[in-house]
Amino acid sequence: MILTAGLVASVLLVVIRDIVTTVASTSVTGLILRALLTPASRRER
Repeated sequence: MILTAGLVASVLLVVIRDIVTTVASTSVTGLILRALLTPASRRER
C-alpha cells in the first residue's frame, strides 16, 4: 500500500509539474509575443 501510494504521488507530482511548466511557458511566450507585436502595430499606425 505505501509503495503504491508513493508511486502514485510521484507520478501525480511529475504530471502536475509538466502541466505547470507548459502553461507557464506558453503564457510567458504569449506575453513576449504581445510585447513584441504591440509596439510594432503602434509604430505602423
